Amino acid sequence: MKLLGASEARLAASNKWQFQSGDVLYGKLRPNLDKAVMAQTEGVCSTDILVLRSRLGSSEPRFVLHLVHSAPFREFAVATAAGTKMPRTSASAIAKFSVKLPPLPEQRKIAAILSSIDETIEKTEAVIAQLQVVKKAMMQELLTRGMPGRHTRFKQTEIGEIPEGWKVGRVGDLLASGPTNGIYKPAADIGSGALLLGMTAIVGDTIDWSLSRRAVVTAGERERYRLRADDVLVRRVYARVEGVGRAVLVPDPPEDAVYESNMMRLRFDEHSVLPRFGCRAFSLRGVREQIEGAAQLAAQASVNNQALRAIQFPLPPLAEQAEIDVALDSLDTRSACEMAALRGMSSLKSALSAALLSGDLRVTPDPSEQPAQPA
Repeated sequence: MKLLGASEARLAASNKWQFQSGDVLYGKLRPNLDKAVMAQTEGVCSTDILVLRSRLGSSEPRFVLHLVHSAPFREFAVATAAGTKMPRTSASAIAKFSVKLPPLPEQRKIAAILSSIDETIEKTEAVIAQLQVVKKAMMQELLTRGMPGRHTRFKQTEIGEIPEGWKVGRVGDLLASGPTNGIYKPAADIGSGALLLGMTAIVGDTIDWSLSRRAVVTAGERERYRLRADDVLVRRVYARVEGVGRAVLVPDPPEDAVYESNMMRLRFDEHSVLPRFGCRAFSLRGVREQIEGAAQLAAQASVNNQALRAIQFPLPPLAEQAEIDVALDSLDTRSACEMAALRGMSSLKSALSAALLSGDLRVTPDPSEQPAQPA
């Protein structure tokens, strides 16, 4: 429910709709994307945005906004959309959507409840975003300069300045096995069988196994491509070069799992590099520059096994790698707690929205919202 940006009206030569503060601006293009915000000022907008203005005395604008974001409205709008590549709903179509309309004071109370949850969700998202900024900066410092106050002497290497007691590690020299590209499965094999981990199951720097597909695999394929705890998966191909080479550490799989061909599996030799440290090294600026410099550009960007083996990163002794991991794990734990809270609030918002907007759950407005009673 955020307006991400705007420009000057004079720059738009096409037809436009006029809106005023308090109007709900609803994106009719691809209604499955659920785009709607409340205008905070007056202005004009593209005709792909419908201006929904509440009728004074009968509907509360914030109630209308939450109604437009509800699952029944979204499903109705999607069902009424016309077109294949660029489906659009219309004002005449969504005007037919029926809703149980509570009295105006109750609408305001419902809007206040749902808006308060939205505010909490937004604050939590801001905390998560800030934690990511802190983690990125902290990781860059720890993985290139070491634990705070630990090192006073540094040396210049081919990948930049690092503590004097550290080495430069080359990925190909640090592996127990691999890198190994994943398995390709045709559509006919998808649907049942072993867990098939794809990029859609990688959320940030974690894996959500529930987002995996399933595929029929042979015993040989299961053995060759089986994932185990502390494997590192690296994105081998992506639409844009900045997405290539992103790495994620595999937790203990809930069952036998294999991985798709758009990723590579690395198994680090734990006598040389701790898997979590090695995985994090792929986020360093210097490593990203090496990967993006080696990426091949065609229909999509890609990096091959040979290029990945040649990647170099700072390599402290194992004991300091472990200390660095512990320091960064504390941020990961905090982020995980915030993410769990965010998921809980999102679920609460969804359940409350369904109950309040359908009339299954009624709320009593504040006394100040009640109409005056005749003497």
